[in-house]
Amino acid sequence: MKREVYFINCMKNVLTKSLLNDGFQTIKHASRDEHKSVVKSEVLDKFFFSVKKKVLSNALSVWRKGNYNQVIEVTRSTILERNDREEKFSQLKDKLRTHNALKSENLIVRVFKLNVLAAWRNIARYLKV
Repeated sequence: MKREVYFINCMKNVLTKSLLNDGFQTIKHASRDEHKSVVKSEVLDKFFFSVKKKVLSNALSVWRKGNYNQVIEVTRSTILERNDREEKFSQLKDKLRTHNALKSENLIVRVFKLNVLAAWRNIARYLKV
């Protein structure tokens, strides 16, 4: 009877150990698969981000070049417009100067004539008296 109990306990221990080993093996394989999937995911993420970085940096540099060219073009057109406006303003200023000079000259001549006329009137008035 002792041998049977010992045998049963021994078999129980063997089965328990084998079941535990199977469970640990299953956990170990699952953990290894999880680790492999995490490593694969990290590798794929690194690859994705490196490609994304290259594509985005290329697109950004193309955008910068295009944007720079647009800014240069706007600056050039603004400079040309400003030069045209300055030229038109200087022409208008010269035109106004000549017009004002002629007006001033005509005014001076008229005032001089009026002064001369007034002087002759005064002379005529003094001569009559």
